Amino acid sequence: MRLKKRLLLTVALASIALSAGGCVDMIAVPGVGILPGDDHQVVFLEANQVLMQETLAQGGTDRLVTMELTGGDGVAYYDGESSGGIVTGFAVHPLENAVAYVVTEDGVGTTLQLAKGGDITELASFPLSEERGLAFGLHLTFSPDGHYLALALLELPAAFSLADFELIEEIQNILNPLYYAGYLLDMTSLELTPLNDPTTEALTTFAWNPTGTHLAYTVYVDTDGSGQILVSPFGSDDALIYQDYSQIRIREIATGAITPIHSETVDIGPEFLSDDRLAYIAYAPELTEENTSAAIQLYDMASAEITTLREEADIFIGGLAVSPDYSRVAWVEYPLEVISSADLHGSVLLSDPTFGEPIRFEITELSGALDVPVWIPDTNAVLVTASSLGGAFMRFFEESEASPNALVRLDLETGEQTVLTEVNLFNSAVLSGWLGLFAATPS
Repeated sequence: MRLKKRLLLTVALASIALSAGGCVDMIAVPGVGILPGDDHQVVFLEANQVLMQETLAQGGTDRLVTMELTGGDGVAYYDGESSGGIVTGFAVHPLENAVAYVVTEDGVGTTLQLAKGGDITELASFPLSEERGLAFGLHLTFSPDGHYLALALLELPAAFSLADFELIEEIQNILNPLYYAGYLLDMTSLELTPLNDPTTEALTTFAWNPTGTHLAYTVYVDTDGSGQILVSPFGSDDALIYQDYSQIRIREIATGAITPIHSETVDIGPEFLSDDRLAYIAYAPELTEENTSAAIQLYDMASAEITTLREEADIFIGGLAVSPDYSRVAWVEYPLEVISSADLHGSVLLSDPTFGEPIRFEITELSGALDVPVWIPDTNAVLVTASSLGGAFMRFFEESEASPNALVRLDLETGEQTVLTEVNLFNSAVLSGWLGLFAATPS
């Protein structure tokens, strides 16, 4: 019971951070993926029932599953019960029936694998330094042509093992330092290029532009000069304050040149609206229940100008998703109370790329903060999940007829919501957010 009470306190103090921007813009990490092809196969992580109740050493995320879009039984790409490791992040290939995923196993290490046509190929292995050991996948995404794979990992200290999760009351000291590292993998040569120095920048999430010439990503920096990068804010009775801010970077793939977007806000969730126009979400460094100061910003790469497209004083904005034809944008909004009340629900909003006059869909089939919507290729619907921390911990608060972890199809013409599966989904960013929070919380 002491662990459960501590988790409740932690979530109550930091829900605003973990669902809006603390580790790490988890809302910007999709809960599902869709394979190419006319049958629209859905891919997701199925969480073991003992998740957060026992240790990850005993099984946390056991199955990487593919399922028909109409629902039904899932088929496992990877089954941890028979294979021994846990999957903590994945990405579907944009052109081929293939899935890349991260597997972590005590005594073995962390590997990046590719499942394609019934074959499993190891693409890379970690750690890449003596200081860092096991790693968890945070965000993985292929370039539009599938030539590159961008991956963000939470790399743990070399001495850390999955069995250390049994020492939950001492985990803060065990965890430090944490490294949020980004890499770019050439899928042809398998050359792995580091994208950041994780001792000076904590890299979390990515977005590709339509032609794959540029990659945007989020990094947290040591804003307060403490010598430690904190991706989650400190909580008090009435506010959450970011000690370190996040910024958006844009990398030109051909040259490696990096353009930083400087601001005095906490910037998360980049999403390209066109080849040279990037939208992202900006939060004030101090967040309260009355004022979240959330805005959707537009950065024009040609002019280097920043424009505010949408601004809200008391609503969280998260999870931007542009449609495959770049004609519409879907995103999520919700009040703070959604995190801890099963009677309130988040909404998916739909608009053209100006973000003006949106259509609002309240997602009544889900409890908790919503993940970024995922577009079905024919653009007539989106898939919605609440598998991030705000949804995964709803079970600790109160009973609800709406599942916190279900996979829901939202028809954008009729507004109809269809639950495709009620298995416990697991978002790959949950571990990174949870561990980042413990690292940031004073003892």
